[in-house]
Amino acid sequence: MLTNLPIEILENIFYNLQQDEILSLSLTNSFFHKVLKQRLYSVIIIDSTPKIYQTNSDSLVEFKRLENLYKLDNRFIYGVNISTVYQLKLFFRSLNHTQNARYIKKLLIKKLPDIPDLTITELFQDYLPFMRNLNDFEWNHDNPLSVNLLRQNTELRKINGNIKTEGNPGSLYIGELVLTSSPSCSNINSSNLLKLALRNMNLTELPSISTSLKHLIIDNCNCKYKSLSSLNVPNLEIFEISIENEDCKLIKFLSNLSKLQHLKLTTNLNLDSLLTSLSKDLISLEINQPLNIQALKNLQYFKKLRYLKLQILEKDVIELLPYLSQSIVFLSIQIVELTNDNHSQNNSNCSLISQDLWYNEIKNMNKLKFLDFILEFNRKLASLNWIEFINNESNTMSKYIFEIDRNKILYRDEFDLYFNKIVNTLL
Repeated sequence: MLTNLPIEILENIFYNLQQDEILSLSLTNSFFHKVLKQRLYSVIIIDSTPKIYQTNSDSLVEFKRLENLYKLDNRFIYGVNISTVYQLKLFFRSLNHTQNARYIKKLLIKKLPDIPDLTITELFQDYLPFMRNLNDFEWNHDNPLSVNLLRQNTELRKINGNIKTEGNPGSLYIGELVLTSSPSCSNINSSNLLKLALRNMNLTELPSISTSLKHLIIDNCNCKYKSLSSLNVPNLEIFEISIENEDCKLIKFLSNLSKLQHLKLTTNLNLDSLLTSLSKDLISLEINQPLNIQALKNLQYFKKLRYLKLQILEKDVIELLPYLSQSIVFLSIQIVELTNDNHSQNNSNCSLISQDLWYNEIKNMNKLKFLDFILEFNRKLASLNWIEFINNESNTMSKYIFEIDRNKILYRDEFDLYFNKIVNTLL
C-alpha cells in the first residue's frame, strides 16, 4: 500500500505525477487528499490554447513530456492546467479556503479563456493578496495588469508578461522584472536581477543593471545609443530588441556580447555588418527584416545554430541552403514577396469563383511548392526537424508547418499555434 511508505518517498513519487494522476489519487482517500493538496496548487497554468494530442513522432512525444514541466524548488514538476471558464471559476472559488492560496508558488497566465477583462481583474485583485508564497507570476494577455496588484506578494521573485508599472516598482529583491514607465527605471533593486523587460518606453536612460543580467528585452522603445553604450552586461545570454528608430547603434553593442546565445531582432540594420560582428556561438537567431544574398553568406559561420528565423525572397530560398549549419533543428522562413508570379491574374481568377475555393487552391499550391523546398533541405541538413513557412495570402499571413521525422516529411495542419512553443520547449 502506498500509504505505508515513508512520506519522503511519497513526495518523490508525487512530484513525478501529472495532472490527471494527481487528481485521481487525491480523491482516493482523506490521507492522499491532504498530502497532495499542496502539490496540486503549487504550479498553476491558465492556458486555453487547444492541446496537441498527436504523438506520432519522436519530437512530439518529447514535447508532450516536457511542455507542462516546470522547475520548482530545485526540482522539476508537472503543473496543473486550467483551460476553461468553468475550471477558472472553480479554481478561484477553491481559494476561498485561503490555505489553498498559500500553496501557490507559480501562477502563469498563458492564454485566458473567454472571460471579461473586468471580471478577471477583479478576481486577481481579490485573491492575489492571499497568495503569500507566490514566487513566480506571468501575465500574457492583451489587457495589461498593473504591478500594483502584486504589492502584497512579498515573496515574489519573478514578474513577466504584459505588466504595467507606474512609479516605484518597489524594493523587492526581484530576479525577473517588467518595466513600462521611465520613472520606475531608477528605482529598481537590481542586485539579483537576471531578466529585465523594458516595454513601450522612451529610453533616454537605462536603469542601473546588475552585471549578472542574463536576459534583456527592449520592446517597442525609442532608444538612444548612449543608453545601450552605458550598459555593462558581460553575462548577457538572451537579447530581444524591437525599436522604432535606427540611431540605436546596435551593432557595436552586440559585438561586445561574447556570451550571447539567443538573439531576436526587429529593427533596420546593415545585416551584413551585423552577422559579421555577432558571436558565432549563437544557438538561436531571429531577424525580422529581409536578408539579401550577401548577408545570407555570413550564416555559414554560425556552427552551433539550432534555430533560425529569417525573411527572404522566394527565389533565394534554395540559395540559402549552402550557408546553413548542419546543427539547425528548427527553421522559420517568411517569404517577403507574393508566392504567385501573376498577382493581377490571380485577383481576376478569384473574382470568377468562390473566394474560399480559391483560397484553398492557393493553399494547396503553396503547400506543394514548400514541400519541394523541404525535400532539398532534408537532403542537405541532417538535423533539421521542424520547418515553418510564412506567406502573405490575400492580405493575411498563412503558416505552413512541416515536421521531418526519420526522413519522413509530415505536413502539420493547424500547428501554427504550436510552432513557437515546440521550438521553445525542445530548443
